[in-house]
Amino acid sequence: MATTGELVVRVFLAIFGFLGGVTNVLIFSALLPLKIGSRLTTILLRVQCVVDGYTCFMMFLYKVIGDEIHTGADAFDRIMCYIWFRDNLFWIGAILSVQNVVCISFDRFSAVLCPVTYKVRHRTLIICTFCYEGLLSIFLFLPNFFARRYADGRCQWTILTENEPLTTFFKVESVWWLLFSYILPVVFLVASHIFVICRLYRSKPGRPSLVDIHNPSTGNEIHTGKRRLAWTTVMMAATLLFGHSVDSISYLLASAGVLDYKTGSLRQQLGLFFIVLSSTVIPFVLAGSMPIVGRRILAVKMKVLQFLRQNKVHADSEK
Repeated sequence: MATTGELVVRVFLAIFGFLGGVTNVLIFSALLPLKIGSRLTTILLRVQCVVDGYTCFMMFLYKVIGDEIHTGADAFDRIMCYIWFRDNLFWIGAILSVQNVVCISFDRFSAVLCPVTYKVRHRTLIICTFCYEGLLSIFLFLPNFFARRYADGRCQWTILTENEPLTTFFKVESVWWLLFSYILPVVFLVASHIFVICRLYRSKPGRPSLVDIHNPSTGNEIHTGKRRLAWTTVMMAATLLFGHSVDSISYLLASAGVLDYKTGSLRQQLGLFFIVLSSTVIPFVLAGSMPIVGRRILAVKMKVLQFLRQNKVHADSEK
């Protein structure tokens, strides 16, 4: 029987999951016709909306459908045990979200550090970026399948005490999970953004570094655009890292034996809530910090309102 606190968190997870899914779809549609920075920057910003939208929507589905799916068909239930059980599909989005922000930051870092090479080797950088993001995400996600087992018609957690090699594997996995999903991203994001911002504020307008943003006509506008994009990525990274910090710290303390990290508990669900909250807030960061995105959203809003007015007038005329 769920406690009142668990029910409240479940409701908030469903609400913010739905809200985050909708807002990310709206921002993604606003970004589609726009070019922000280089081709890679534009693609990564769109991917961030897709990944965060997926993360939020999966959490909404988990809270509406439940953590387990039982159909009575043993083969299907066995498959769903490994795919669906206990927020499993949610973690694909959570992992990709962090790694994509790392890639966005690396994109900005590369553009400032080596502007000429950045332009000449841009296609190679795109390929390497998505290879890194995809392979590392698979590396971090695959162990989830070994943590589940289907027995007696039910999906359960693997009993590690019965499998010594698997026990050792998950002890090692807990270390690399913390390293690659939080600690190393934090170190890189902080260091790279300090470098980028210091470099941009020391440089003069017109110094070749990042590619132009929405083709501004003057050197000052280009330089302002570079700074704005840098601060946007800073806010995105800070939002995401703050959102993931609660779950990561809980997992770290559990690995040290300080507390019990139990999937489905109130503490663990609170950690997931902050992850979903960060994925919901990031679209607002994009819209608020980049005028070009905000203007596009307003344009879409005006078209929707105009369409609704026309439908209302048409409906009234038929009465």
